Amino acid sequence: MHPLELVADQRYTDAENPEVTLDLDRLSHWLADSADQPYFRIDPLKIQVERITEAFSFQFAQNHNILAVELTDERITICSAQPFSRSWEPMLEQTLRGRTIHRVVTNPEELRRYMAEFYTMARSVRGASDVHGGAGS
Repeated sequence: MHPLELVADQRYTDAENPEVTLDLDRLSHWLADSADQPYFRIDPLKIQVERITEAFSFQFAQNHNILAVELTDERITICSAQPFSRSWEPMLEQTLRGRTIHRVVTNPEELRRYMAEFYTMARSVRGASDVHGGAGS
């Protein structure tokens, strides 16, 4: 469990605004601000799942608790709930073909959920494509 999830489970109130509960989303925004990285809400309808799951393996994503959410010719946007962890960056940079890494922070619960969903979906699509001889067959 991510530390923010542990804090959110306590249902603390904001010391500056006692009417506000420090939920996971609010704490994730705080973490993004603290790390000077943008907060990113994952919208599965805007993600090109097949493309982003080809950026790196599910094992790599899971080991480093990261998820690609956008991939262009110039950059790759990576979500993380651990914005100060950077050990994976040099390994990934070797495979990016000149793309830059743009880091964003997301809710750790959403990160886990969508990581599993996106890689499962991509695996299913690839499997169906293989069985039917590729797209357009």
